[in-house]
Amino acid sequence: MPATSTPCSCWTPRHVLGIGLANLLHLYAPKRIVVGGGLGSALDLMATRITATIEREAMPAYCATPVVPAALGARAGVVGAASLVFEAAHARTDLRQAMIPSSARMARLSGKITVSSHPSSIPK
Repeated sequence: MPATSTPCSCWTPRHVLGIGLANLLHLYAPKRIVVGGGLGSALDLMATRITATIEREAMPAYCATPVVPAALGARAGVVGAASLVFEAAHARTDLRQAMIPSSARMARLSGKITVSSHPSSIPK
C-alpha cells in the first residue's frame, strides 16, 4: 500500500470487531456473545454496526446470535482476574494438601506397619 493512500473508511473499529466476532461464531458456535469491560459498556453505541457486519460476514446459522454486554459492565475484567487469582490460590492449597503424607504412609515410613506381598506373610 503506498504511503499516500488512506485506508478504506469502512474499516472502522466497529466493522473490524464485527468481523472478529463473526470469526469467533464460526470457531466456537456460542449461543450468545458476551462483551465485557469498557467495550461492553459502549456496546449500545456500536451494536448496530457490529450486528450488521456479523449478519453480512457470518454463515446464516450464526446471524441471529445475540451480542450482549456483560452483566458486570466495566468491572468484568477485574472480577475475572480476581477469580483467576482465587482459583489459583485454591489449587495451590489443594496441591499442598495432596503433598502432605497421609497417616498410614507416615506409619509405614516410621516402621510401625509393614506391607508385604510375600505369601508367607499372609495370615491363614
